[in-house]
Amino acid sequence: MRTIGGLDIAKIIAETGTPAYIYDNGQIKENYKRFLAAFKTHYDNVHIHYAVKANSNLHILKTIAELGAGVDCSSPGEIYLALKAGLTPKKISYTGNYESPDDLAYAIEKKVHINLDDAGSYQRIKQIALPERVAFRINPGIGKGAFKGIVTGGADAKFGIPFERAYDAYKMAKDDGVKRFGIHMMTGSNNRDPEYFEEIVTKLMDIAGDIFNRLGIVPEFVNIGGGFGVPYRDDETELDIEKTGRLVTTVFKVKC
Repeated sequence: MRTIGGLDIAKIIAETGTPAYIYDNGQIKENYKRFLAAFKTHYDNVHIHYAVKANSNLHILKTIAELGAGVDCSSPGEIYLALKAGLTPKKISYTGNYESPDDLAYAIEKKVHINLDDAGSYQRIKQIALPERVAFRINPGIGKGAFKGIVTGGADAKFGIPFERAYDAYKMAKDDGVKRFGIHMMTGSNNRDPEYFEEIVTKLMDIAGDIFNRLGIVPEFVNIGGGFGVPYRDDETELDIEKTGRLVTTVFKVKC
């Protein structure tokens, strides 16, 4: 590749020097529009939240905000950047791991959506203030990634509440007086199999259905996480995002 975004890379480097990171803003916008259309064509109530941890460049975050997308943050620093980029609190979700009371207090202060990784997180946030809405990250019992180190679901994963204990977590929050709920999962990274996303979303919706049947809780949102893969080598194929969107939204239509 000698150009990016129609510009000569050698000329850019001559002006900036090295090392340099060059991003094609037009391609970012095109990728977002294609991704959104793959789902929204089949199911209208879809919202995309970009994972700030993937690249927290402020200019990219400003583009995300301009597109009308949301973001998912994993630290108070990322929340700060998202707000600085112009995203409103309603467009920001915070999904931390082993969050400190200060981390949770900052997220509450900024009025962003909070996904709790475990029951211990709920106990910590409750000491600060009873949240208006609670969303738990659920480990659905299955996970997949390009290699073992990026698998974040299944029996060996350290993230999320095991699905067998999901009922207990939601019952605890409901008994405390929480009225509004969401549900979330994230099971691995760089997956390029559409049927895998169909499988894990089916599992999460079944868990949500069990919670509804036993507690009467209807989640305001279902966050299916990310992990949508890209080919890093010439012999790898691209994830068929259109097929993925069709399969996943069909699950929503059937389960809702």
